[in-house]
Amino acid sequence: MTTFDLIENLSNSEVEPDIVQMVQEFLEFCDLAKFAKYIPTEEENSTSIDHAFEIVEKSKLIYDQAEAETDTENETELTQPSDNEQVLVEKLQEYK
Repeated sequence: MTTFDLIENLSNSEVEPDIVQMVQEFLEFCDLAKFAKYIPTEEENSTSIDHAFEIVEKSKLIYDQAEAETDTENETELTQPSDNEQVLVEKLQEYK
């Protein structure tokens, strides 16, 4: 799937426009490095990583909200994060 295809699909989904815009900017920058052989600076690399984490965090909130709504509708309890998820959360917190 190309960047264009992905952005088109996201735009036609329930994803908020500001998140779609963030993903588009991130992927277009990545495309420059991959296809145009652009060599980003260390600062640009760091900023890109920050943007990637921000996209994941905002997307995670969408997923968590949808999951919570589904759980409420089904009258089930939300579960605690698995050990693997907890390790990932801790590593992300160490990065920041």
